[in-house]
Amino acid sequence: MKKIACLLLTLILLVSCCAAFAEETASGAYEKPILFRGIPWGSTWEEAQKYLPEGIEYSLSAICRMSRVDSYMQFNDKLYNDEQLGRYYYASDSKKLNGMKVAGYALSGLYLYFAGTSDDSGYLAMDETHGALLYAEYRINAHNYDAVFKDLLDKLTSLYGDADVTNDKGTQYLWYGADGTMASLALRGDILIRYGFSGADALIEQAHQVLMNKEVLDAGNSTDGL
Repeated sequence: MKKIACLLLTLILLVSCCAAFAEETASGAYEKPILFRGIPWGSTWEEAQKYLPEGIEYSLSAICRMSRVDSYMQFNDKLYNDEQLGRYYYASDSKKLNGMKVAGYALSGLYLYFAGTSDDSGYLAMDETHGALLYAEYRINAHNYDAVFKDLLDKLTSLYGDADVTNDKGTQYLWYGADGTMASLALRGDILIRYGFSGADALIEQAHQVLMNKEVLDAGNSTDGL
């Protein structure tokens, strides 16, 4: 299948980095699930829009490469290439974002990723009423990166407690919530605030299995030539 706007770059689900993370002796995961703007993980795009600010102009692109998310929200082992298993909605300029701010800062990007799900006929569907939210990301393009990054770290810590995982350089932090949910703060060119959950792998695998069953569905009950 032809690649379609493979911006996912192995889906970059949270803290994709070369340096190894150093685990801290944290007090434990945040007691509640960590959600992106209150949206339940696994929601459709239609459901997710109810939680999002009005006036944002989203673009849409297919996901043609997905990779496994490990316990640190890093995508390492590629699961599937060249299979359209989902799609993502994004707004990546100030006009489309309609002045949206997070924690007091103007965004330079907003991304929501969905795995496809089965429709009533058993085919993989990715319209507004099908699909399952598995990852979301804010991007902030700051002038004073160090000060803004520290401020966001303090704010996230006030919400979720001390980070459960950090890297040696102090440029990437990860918080665990209940039910396998996660949030991350990373300095990688832009400042990235990322949200995901451990159930993403299962959603990706499910989408793959539905797609692989298309040939059987297309064949139907035909016995022609047998």
